[in-house]
Amino acid sequence: MCNVSGYKGGTQDFEFSIYKPSRPNTEIKIISTRDPHIHYAIYQKRVTNGEISIHRLAGDSVQLHINKLQSDDAGEYECYTPSTDGVHFGTYSDKMNLAVIEDTLSAKMEEKILNKVEGDRLVLDCEVSKETFQHTHVEITWYLKKGDTKIEIISLQKEFTLQPGTEYKERYEAGQVRLDKTGSTIYTLIISQLKVSDTGDIYCAAGEWIQDPDRSWYQISSKETKPVKVSVNSLGSTFNTKISSTKTNLIERESLELSCTIEAQAVAHRYFLVSLLKDTSKVAGFGPTGVPEISDLYIPREKNGEIKVFKKSTNEYWFKVLHVGKEDEGKYLCEVTEMKPGQDTEFKEGEKKSSNEESIVITPLQSQLDIAISSDLTIMEGDTVYISCNVTGTDEQLSVSWILKTNTNEVRDILSISQSGMVELGEKYKKRFQSGDIKAYRASQESFMLQVSNSLPSDEGKYMCTLTQWVPDAAEKWKQGERKSKEVKVAITSLATSLSLSLKSRIVSVQENGNISFICITKGPRVPLSVTWTFQPNELTEETIVSISYNGNVKWSEIGKHFQTRTKVENAEGISKLSIAMVSASENGKYQCHIEAWIAGIKRTQKSSNQMKVDVNKPASKLSVISMPPSLKAAPGADIEIKCKIDARTFDSSQFAVSWYFSQVTNGLMNASILKTDRENMLHAVELSSPPFKYQIKRASKDLYILSIMQADVNDTGMHYCVVEEWLQDGNREWYLLDQKSTKTDVTVSSAGNKVHVTMTHENISTEAMKSFQLSCHITSHSSSESRFDVIWSKMNEAGEEQDIFKAQRFSTSLSTVVKDRILVFDNPEQGLYSLTMQNAEVQDSGRYFCHVEEWLLTHRTAWYKIAEGRSGISAVHVTEQEQTTFSVVCSSKYLFTFVFIYPFIVITLLLILVTYLLFKLRTKKTTESSKKSNGTPLWKEMDPVKFFSVNGEEND
Repeated sequence: MCNVSGYKGGTQDFEFSIYKPSRPNTEIKIISTRDPHIHYAIYQKRVTNGEISIHRLAGDSVQLHINKLQSDDAGEYECYTPSTDGVHFGTYSDKMNLAVIEDTLSAKMEEKILNKVEGDRLVLDCEVSKETFQHTHVEITWYLKKGDTKIEIISLQKEFTLQPGTEYKERYEAGQVRLDKTGSTIYTLIISQLKVSDTGDIYCAAGEWIQDPDRSWYQISSKETKPVKVSVNSLGSTFNTKISSTKTNLIERESLELSCTIEAQAVAHRYFLVSLLKDTSKVAGFGPTGVPEISDLYIPREKNGEIKVFKKSTNEYWFKVLHVGKEDEGKYLCEVTEMKPGQDTEFKEGEKKSSNEESIVITPLQSQLDIAISSDLTIMEGDTVYISCNVTGTDEQLSVSWILKTNTNEVRDILSISQSGMVELGEKYKKRFQSGDIKAYRASQESFMLQVSNSLPSDEGKYMCTLTQWVPDAAEKWKQGERKSKEVKVAITSLATSLSLSLKSRIVSVQENGNISFICITKGPRVPLSVTWTFQPNELTEETIVSISYNGNVKWSEIGKHFQTRTKVENAEGISKLSIAMVSASENGKYQCHIEAWIAGIKRTQKSSNQMKVDVNKPASKLSVISMPPSLKAAPGADIEIKCKIDARTFDSSQFAVSWYFSQVTNGLMNASILKTDRENMLHAVELSSPPFKYQIKRASKDLYILSIMQADVNDTGMHYCVVEEWLQDGNREWYLLDQKSTKTDVTVSSAGNKVHVTMTHENISTEAMKSFQLSCHITSHSSSESRFDVIWSKMNEAGEEQDIFKAQRFSTSLSTVVKDRILVFDNPEQGLYSLTMQNAEVQDSGRYFCHVEEWLLTHRTAWYKIAEGRSGISAVHVTEQEQTTFSVVCSSKYLFTFVFIYPFIVITLLLILVTYLLFKLRTKKTTESSKKSNGTPLWKEMDPVKFFSVNGEEND
């Protein structure tokens, strides 16, 4: 192939030349698309007759074709294209080397004519050789030629893979068509079963292939052999069969000979299934490959030598019955089916034909031999089958054989006892005979017995007893005489349909620690039973509790071990009882029993009962708790006892956990834990902060718990709760909470009486406007030397309404403040004496004044609590206007006083307030340090800041 690219013109022309190895510098022109006469003389003839030609693929692409390549064609080939552009620029030629390989391929096969019959085997050899120096592959293909039609049979391709032709693919997959390499150059075609369609000329074609560097394959040579003419004749599709006998009327103990003959073409190359039928039942036959077959009913006689079958020729089959009996009388015919070979040596049925019938009549010998057999019987699976076979009318030696014909028409040899006492067992009964389940014996001279113990459902059917009379001949050999048979029908009822199972219980809902029992009742035949009890706690899980095998072994499962100590299993005939004591919530679920019926160590069947659901409920609680007393009052510092009594309990074995809680609504304290004791009376830590040994708890008796509060104070005022939990132990010795009840005691801690007494001096006070007046408050008695006091001065107006004007906190000493142009000065000159001075009084300050005192103590918890309060009597204050005559003077004096005295006084007062504040802070710091040294809690944290109230009740810091 030669291609041009990068040009501007139209269709390109091409010229091909060669440079031969003998003259590598000499160009020899071969052919051109532009000039038909460009070729040199040595190529004229080959170009003219088309042996060398150019095939144009496109306007800029062509191929050079050389047919019948010669060895002289080897050399360097050049493809040249004249320029069609105005400028000569680029590459206008290209070269390649051509090596010519010598054709050494050879294919040979013996030419001959073969006449075959349908089904014959065909073997043909094809010899293929090559002597090529280069590495090449050979491809071998076998063809069948019918006229002008060529059919591929099979090929060995250049990649060394076998590929059957389309029409031979099925036969290749069936293994009937093969291609084998039987030598270094020999390739053998094998057709194992010829067909008429294989008629024609069969030949071998060989091809030699080489692979280019681009990995593409090219065929460089091919050869064909001369054909072998194969003619395959048909076997013919029709056949006939007939039956014949040497004698149709026989006397008992004579011999019967029957032959089946097949009439067909090429019988030797065909396959037939041959059967001899008596009254439509098969006696014997031959398979398609000629193997004889005896039906089950006649195998004992064949073993005794009474029946013989053989293939006399390719189309003749013989059946011989020695010592015929009355049971051999009937109509015989031959049934023949042609069999077609298929895949994997299997045969497919073809045409089937039957012969005419041949009637055989047997005349009995004059004999008194007679037998009688037991009546039909019906038994239960596992019971024993007893059959007796009684004989009369003979004194000769007897042999007996027992045969069972099952309900599925399977014929089984049980056993036979020869006239000399030798026992021969059927294959399926050897193990049962060894285990003692099968017994046969001669109970008396006239009675033969068969005993089948531990019967199975498969033992059901018709039992045939056959007695044969034997007499010695002149050579002292036993000769078979008269034979008679009788059969009895045995029906066996299976355990699976006879056994029934039910589960019962009187109680299906039980309280924890109660008892429950289940009874599993089996109805039906009495056979050894294994019983398994199961428990299903949920829909997804089923656990085995215990299994009792039929031989009495008891096996508890892993989950059953927690039942074991509380569970009793009792087995009696057909009854199994499961009793569980002290049930717990973990025994909630469904219970079921399962049985397995065993006979002679073999499990015959199994059954499961109905499920029974059990609900285990907690017992109804009887717990009742009371407090003693329900409320109490105590003075500060007193010891308090609160009793919590369990008035009623559910069980004597109940255990109790007791918790004490405290709530104080005024301080926002809700259900703070005080002390706890668990059900084992172990004390647990408290959550409520308290000094050591503040609270104590004890169990005074079985049902009485006491909480002691040592040195109570007002902070202990509130609700004290006793919470009792009742705990029970279930059957697994696990404790669970049954119920919880609580009771409460209202505790009030306060002083026994109000010991604080307050008086106010100067019960009537009169003053002029712009002057000052003093209110004194004297505490004459109080509760404790450690008490601190809050002092509040109040004013009562004409309507009787009270208004606080000033409050001094517990640690206040001397303070000054300005409230609406009035200066209020507080002082504590001595213990128990407090004074309040109002400067610049005005007329509207007139009124009734009194003081209110609150007594406070510090608790052991470093918290202040009020223990008492008192109120003084009334002091009446009258503030009057100055006289009119001095009004102008007073006014001028007032302004003068304001400038000269008031403003400096205000400045001094503010300085005093600042100094007082600094002194207060210093004192507070010292107090704090002292408190830290004593108990680690600063006292100032417990104090409220000093509060001042104006005459209007407004709060100022």
